[in-house]
Amino acid sequence: MIKSIVKIESRRKIMFSIGKMAKLGQTSVQTLRLYDRLNLLRAAHRDIDSGYRYYTADQLFRLKLIKYLQETGLSLQEIKQVMEQPDLLSDFWEKQEQVIRGNIQREKERLRMAQFQKRQFETVKLLEQKVGAGVYYRHVNQLIFQQSIKNIITPVDKPDQEITTLDQQLLALGQVPNLEYGFIFPVSEYSSLNDIHYQFQFKTLMNNVDGAIKQDGYYACIAFRWSRAEYLSYYRQLLDMHRGKGSESLMVIEESYPQDYRRLNDGTNFITELRIKVG
Repeated sequence: MIKSIVKIESRRKIMFSIGKMAKLGQTSVQTLRLYDRLNLLRAAHRDIDSGYRYYTADQLFRLKLIKYLQETGLSLQEIKQVMEQPDLLSDFWEKQEQVIRGNIQREKERLRMAQFQKRQFETVKLLEQKVGAGVYYRHVNQLIFQQSIKNIITPVDKPDQEITTLDQQLLALGQVPNLEYGFIFPVSEYSSLNDIHYQFQFKTLMNNVDGAIKQDGYYACIAFRWSRAEYLSYYRQLLDMHRGKGSESLMVIEESYPQDYRRLNDGTNFITELRIKVG
């Protein structure tokens, strides 16, 4: 019976059979034989009579190192060259550290993107439930990038040019623009949509950037599917509540969210929320 662990008296070391070594290193016997033939990981002892290979415990570290280097994309020949020249190995680990740090940063950005998009979709689902339900209240906590509007823009106008300019600013700051967008205008009595002049436009941010503003508070809100014909009606419902609560807020926030990202050019595809801060 072949023992998986033996003691070589001449060296007084515990050694593992090739099968045991393969199990400990989470690899195959065939792989260890290949490493032996390539002189990449030679067996520490080979029985003259049986031909069985045996490995020492410290060779387990070398085995794991070889496997790691393979995972980085190096060929076995490149691994052999790197491991035979300590200076190359030192440079390699320096580069690996940089690569890993870069990967970690990219993964963090991907995580932030996933979390942000999840929140946006949850908001859209909430607004879908609130459409036609009248005034409701919710807490809003988000970072925005806000830009003053120089030209006259009303809910009647298509703000494509202004939104594009805002997107370009965000791109220059290293921020990927989102499809949602919003406007801010003063609380007032309006008899026509043409009387509503947006003072600011904004987009929500995934990451903090220079000039970011935090919207954080309790808001009275009303949600509806975008409609010029019904916009003022919904606005007046919100304004009546505003008067009844005695809120001192002087600004209205309008934010629009696409319901279906496949139909962005369809104006009816957007849900709009008007909100006034009440606390």
